[in-house]
Amino acid sequence: MKFILHDWNDPESLRVLRNSRAAIEDGGRLVLIEMVVPEGDGPDMVHLMDLNMLVMTGGLERAASEYGSLLEQAGYRLERLVPTASPFSVIEARPA
Repeated sequence: MKFILHDWNDPESLRVLRNSRAAIEDGGRLVLIEMVVPEGDGPDMVHLMDLNMLVMTGGLERAASEYGSLLEQAGYRLERLVPTASPFSVIEARPA
């Protein structure tokens, strides 16, 4: 899923993730492409995008730990988070 979860708050994102978990086979893999908020409060473009998502859609950008928690609640385990040269990261999860 690319740029999907940041459009939604946590309960709505959980609904999306739980539906995907119901559809995915146990050996499957979920790949998310999203901005990831860095730890700490230093300046970063993602903070502006986070504010934009809140105002425009009610969604939000999330930290790696927040993605891990959402995925766990939906029946996944976070396998890895791969930063890219762009502002986006690849988040890989597998069914728990």
